Amino acid sequence: MNDAIRERTIKIIKASKETAAARGWSPTGSAAAAIYIATISSGESVEEKELSKVAGTAPITIRKRYKELETRFQLTKYDLSPLTENGVFFALSII
Repeated sequence: MNDAIRERTIKIIKASKETAAARGWSPTGSAAAAIYIATISSGESVEEKELSKVAGTAPITIRKRYKELETRFQLTKYDLSPLTENGVFFALSII
């Protein structure tokens, strides 16, 4: 994971902290979903199955947390598309 993805992941986790805690979500599943969102919004690819092995959680958990965060932040495919401006990625209104 590169530094940009790591920083984006941290911002997503901080922005979703209240949502995850209020719903009683596992920190591992929430972190894995944040990594997934940060990675795909940066234009890189990662498989849920691969990420789940590393995170120690089930792919369905990542998928569910991803869908919840997508709804919570009202993300669209456009938001998750890697957009560049002067070579710098920008996406996700929460970041």
